[in-house]
Amino acid sequence: MENPEVAKVSLEDRSKEREIDIKPIFKRLMGYFSEHKLEVFLSLLFTVLSTVITVIIPLTLGLITTSLGETMMERSKGAINTPINFPYIRKIALVLLGLYIGYSLLQYLASVLMGQVTHNIVYTLRKDVNEKLQKLSVSFYDYNKTGDILSRVSNDVDTISNSLQDSLNTTISSIIMVVGVLGVMLLISPILTAAMLIVVPVSGYFARKLSKYSRVYYKRQQDALGDQSSMIEEAYGGHEVVKSYSLEKENIKEFDEINERLKESSRMANFLSGFIRPLVGFFGNLGYIILVVISGIFVFNGTIAIGQMQAVMQYSRSFFEPINQLADIMNLIQSTFTAADRIFQVLDIEDEVDTGHEKIEEPVKGRVTFDHVEFGYFRDEVL
Repeated sequence: MENPEVAKVSLEDRSKEREIDIKPIFKRLMGYFSEHKLEVFLSLLFTVLSTVITVIIPLTLGLITTSLGETMMERSKGAINTPINFPYIRKIALVLLGLYIGYSLLQYLASVLMGQVTHNIVYTLRKDVNEKLQKLSVSFYDYNKTGDILSRVSNDVDTISNSLQDSLNTTISSIIMVVGVLGVMLLISPILTAAMLIVVPVSGYFARKLSKYSRVYYKRQQDALGDQSSMIEEAYGGHEVVKSYSLEKENIKEFDEINERLKESSRMANFLSGFIRPLVGFFGNLGYIILVVISGIFVFNGTIAIGQMQAVMQYSRSFFEPINQLADIMNLIQSTFTAADRIFQVLDIEDEVDTGHEKIEEPVKGRVTFDHVEFGYFRDEVL
């Protein structure tokens, strides 16, 4: 009996030929969240509420500054006995205390819920990979290195587990923060908002370019890590063969080459990702300087109150801080998508077709003959 042709599936070749496309990977990862809709909804709700509180706090602090500023202005005009409105300030301080407590509680609940969701998703991902490995043909394991398979099952899944929770919460919170801050600043002064936004397109352009280049090196890093795991597994698994044929020097040389490739790819990936935050911070400080000058002129002209100026200064920091946070976790996001892509490469392999349903004609005779028998995983590679 002749078996149907089995396709040669090389994970290493797939990794080299396949470019990482973030959109389908992100969509596929989000599919795992659909089984935990309630927990995800509550976590997002708590994140949104805590971010809204963060947006409200500078505006509330500005009320205290404005009250004190008005008192100082009255005293400067000669009304030396003008009292400080302590009852009003006390009420605002109590409101601020409540806001800070509410913020901390909401952040804690959001973190706990998202942590539970992340652990459940990673469990499902491990289960899917394990079930897939049970359905693949023997030729798959013969054609691919064991260490590379183990690296995808362990290292890549661990990468997703370690980064998914922090990166997701931070990303959502940062986006909401940016939108909320923009809305409040537009209410205070559209001109000041426009002045602050001048540097954003330039900052975003350079950050996107660096992110694109670093993604390439993160992919090389994960591939090199898989090669290293494969080489170590084979060396230790075949230790007796290595010793018998005196292959120690060849193994050391191969390990050094892979290790050098891993070192260079990791260095470049971290360098490019790490360069994003200082770049974004530079443009953020530049925007802050522009804002200070223009808002100072507006205060002297009476266009805005001093409390509003203080709020604008805080909001400018609150606007660029989420962008800096996104820059900080960019390496986590890049490594997450790279690891997910390597896992999905395994999950996308076709299952082995069961062809073992042959009828045996009766009566069965107790005689076995091997005539014109040959074996091979592929037609052109007979063993």
